[in-house]
Amino acid sequence: DKNAEKWKLGIEKHELKGDHYWISDKDGMKGSFGKAVDLDWIPRYIIVDKTGKIALYRAIETDFDKINSTLKTIK
Repeated sequence: DKNAEKWKLGIEKHELKGDHYWISDKDGMKGSFGKAVDLDWIPRYIIVDKTGKIALYRAIETDFDKINSTLKTIK
């Protein structure tokens, strides 16, 4: 979302659990963060383990099997 309030409402509406981060960049997906992570899809899930290593770099909303299996391996 381009608007933080809409983003928060989406988290509440879909009852999403865990930590969520909204990164605001005046250039949106094409801004510095978007370029750094090759952002090409929203929502985008990046799973980082306890040591800060990226365990899953690119997952989109429909990749729940991939997300869940990654989460199980880093517990």
